[in-house]
Amino acid sequence: MKCPAAGILGIVATSILISNGAAADLSAYRWKNRILVVNTTLDQVKTISQALHQERSGIVDRDLIVIDLSRHSKQLPGAVRPPSETRDSLRSRYGLSSTPRNEFVLIGKDGGIKARQTGTLKLDQFFALIDTMPMRQEEMRAKR
Repeated sequence: MKCPAAGILGIVATSILISNGAAADLSAYRWKNRILVVNTTLDQVKTISQALHQERSGIVDRDLIVIDLSRHSKQLPGAVRPPSETRDSLRSRYGLSSTPRNEFVLIGKDGGIKARQTGTLKLDQFFALIDTMPMRQEEMRAKR
């Protein structure tokens, strides 16, 4: 089953990248979104897609945008996929492998790298970290 919010978020995020010319540095997201940068192997696309779909409400609640920097041609559903030359630049900028690996980088609303994972995506660990951040604490208080 497709998640309508995932498609809408991807379209909006792609529009931001294109219209602001910010694809090379992701600055269009600063102070608006947290970013999960994904660099994955083709054989893990389905597993990662399922994890992202299962945790969609947590992703949306935490203002998280998924940026797919993978080298293969299959895009993660609901993720923003910059053009290949931009993906190369972003992989380099965030210290990701140029060869296929399963790597994940969490970037805060301030634009700083907050955490990294390799191997299996553990969204619960990223969520737990996000929920300890002062800006997120403030967001949760405001929602009460």
